[in-house]
This record gives sequence, structure tokens and C-alpha cells, in this order.
Amino acid sequence: MVVGDVVSSIAADNTDLTFQPASNVNVMISIMGFTTPVGQSRYCLTNGVLTGGLGQTPAPRNLFVNNTNYFKFNANGAGTFLFFTGVQIK
Repeated sequence: MVVGDVVSSIAADNTDLTFQPASNVNVMISIMGFTTPVGQSRYCLTNGVLTGGLGQTPAPRNLFVNNTNYFKFNANGAGTFLFFTGVQIK
């Protein structure tokens, strides 16, 4: 992938979604969302050891991630489909 390419993913039903770009790659996530029949899904930034909770969806716009600090998005039961889209900026 190169700078300017779209980065996106949709997780299978009731599957957590973790996005960790390749080494030396930075991505701006422009939107994260979900479809779920019950409650909210939670997301956080992590470095694999420490995790900082950001809150519940819908997520804020323009979340910047890289190989060191990336995000996890937790499903909330059957019928939950998590997704995100963004653009590679480095």
C-alpha cells in the first residue's frame, strides 16, 4: 500500500476487530462504526501492553494509528458487525 490508499475492514458477526498497520506506516481512521441489535461496542488504543479506553461508538473522527499505537474494537454479541475506513498517510 502507498500514501493515499484507502484502508478499511468489516469484521464477521460478533468478532472483535484489531487494526495494526505495518511497521513505518501511519493511517488516519476517518470513521469507525457498528451494527448491533443490543447496546454499544467499545474501542480503545493499545500498544499491546497498555490499553487506553476511548469510549463507545460512534467513534470520533480522525483517529491516527501506527504500528506502535493501534486500535481494538470490541464486539457486543451476536448480530454485531464492526467496521472502519481511513487513509494511509505515511
